[in-house]
Amino acid sequence: MEKEFISYEQALILKELGFNEPCFGWWFVDEKMLFIEKSKKSTSDNILQAPLKQQVFEWFREKHGYCVSIRKRYFQTDGRTEYNYFIYPPNSNEHLEHNLLDEYDTWEEAESACIDDLIKLVKGDGTIDFICPDPNCPHCNYNE
Repeated sequence: MEKEFISYEQALILKELGFNEPCFGWWFVDEKMLFIEKSKKSTSDNILQAPLKQQVFEWFREKHGYCVSIRKRYFQTDGRTEYNYFIYPPNSNEHLEHNLLDEYDTWEEAESACIDDLIKLVKGDGTIDFICPDPNCPHCNYNE
């Protein structure tokens, strides 16, 4: 069940970004230990909310306007399955496609990497390695 929750490091950054929603899990900050039970909003410095990944995607959509899509790719030639993701910026019909050189072995790895990139976009931590159809996109490096 732990794979459904974001990492401790992601939870710390989301708290900085203002995430404070009721969650099914929480971390003891000093121990970095995940506890799963319904919790209220964080009111203590010793407790850190541990949201489900789905809650985080909803929060980024509702608070910051970013929508995401995780996708599966199956290769018939060798039977491999890989995962990747798209991020749709606010007020745009275009999507940012994560660099296809960075495919992920599991759905959960792709979700976690997507959350990392959403954090970078909201924090404004430079550009992200995306394939983007817009040469003037402020979110990524333009690649054709």
